[in-house]
Amino acid sequence: MNLQLNPKRIFLGNRKRSSPVLLAVTPPRTGERTMLGVENLLQSIAVPEPFSLELAGTADGVTLLARCLDREVVRGQLAAHYPQARIQEVSVDEDPIFVHRGEQAWVMTLRASGPEYVPLRTFRDDDLLDPGSDPLIATIGALSNLKDGERVLARLLLRSLGPDWSQAHQQKAFSNPGYQRPDPSYTYQTRPLQLDGVTMAVLGVAALVALRGYLWVQQGEILKATLLGLGSALGLAVAGWGWWRWKQARNRVYDPLIIKEKVGRIAFDGGLELIAVLPEAADPMAGLTRAKEVLEPVAAAYRHYDHPAGARFKASKVRPIVPVMNLHPAGPGLFGKRSVLGVREAAALWHPPGARDETPLLERSGSRALLPSAKGVRGGALVGDTTAGRSREIHFPEDLLRRHHLYVARTRMGKS
Repeated sequence: MNLQLNPKRIFLGNRKRSSPVLLAVTPPRTGERTMLGVENLLQSIAVPEPFSLELAGTADGVTLLARCLDREVVRGQLAAHYPQARIQEVSVDEDPIFVHRGEQAWVMTLRASGPEYVPLRTFRDDDLLDPGSDPLIATIGALSNLKDGERVLARLLLRSLGPDWSQAHQQKAFSNPGYQRPDPSYTYQTRPLQLDGVTMAVLGVAALVALRGYLWVQQGEILKATLLGLGSALGLAVAGWGWWRWKQARNRVYDPLIIKEKVGRIAFDGGLELIAVLPEAADPMAGLTRAKEVLEPVAAAYRHYDHPAGARFKASKVRPIVPVMNLHPAGPGLFGKRSVLGVREAAALWHPPGARDETPLLERSGSRALLPSAKGVRGGALVGDTTAGRSREIHFPEDLLRRHHLYVARTRMGKS
């Protein structure tokens, strides 16, 4: 028996890597969706593989995009939740993330700061129904202030954390923010002893450092004594700053209601990536200046998602980049924390705007189409294939062939 052991196949599996697929979503001209409906859409496409929900802005307007590995799952769910929307696959040549010759790309990242169990600012279900209350209108306006030949891509990179991500934070959702359980060992009698112990330890270390410096001075090693003093002062400054940050984080109180709202739903490891593709400038500083003029208003438009009593977006500096079709969110770095976005926060950051927000910056689909049921057009005379969602054959039922009707069909060869 011949056994072929492949370590790469054992540890990484036998699944072939597939390139991400880009889908353009043209929202419908009619129909309303609440924030809960957008949540249901995102929960239905929260597959283990990462995906991105994007907004592409040019001088001509804004386009909604979805980049994923499994096109059938995302396209099917979009067609099910938005049956009147037009969903088309974007070719590689028309992908706005690719940088052509004579262009240069710049990037700025936005990550949620603060504890992962507190949310960004969320909105009511009716905020998508009232004209002018959609939080995405400000972002669409910032993405449209561009010149010819410029484009900006706002990418919401998401990776599902699974249903058990909030198990460690469930207790915080039911705690009383004004009450702190006392430590049994921390009483009125033991408090002076604990403070005196810490004080004596600090004084002991300071005495040892002073003694060591004094001995070096007596031995004529002034340089060592000076370096010891500077190092001690620097250490005290760093320790004081760390203690102050620890006290600030410990004393901040979060409302259990907003914690409960976030930990009660699924969440994603996610962040925003703002990419500006501009004509290449002869002067690098001029290109950086123009990139800041383009990206900073977009980052400012996302500031109204900051929660005064919760999480806030933390922006990075603008830097040049070579864009790649990476769907994984950026890592937290060496000392950072992961950026966790709840499904309701993600729904507020990306969704097809409602029909009442008649913004001219966003293209919408044509007139309302009456979609027949799949069962009713399964048998009979073949007419053609559907263009919305997954392609399937359309037949005229047999009972229609026995009636007098006038049908007008649009084909590539005229009207018939």
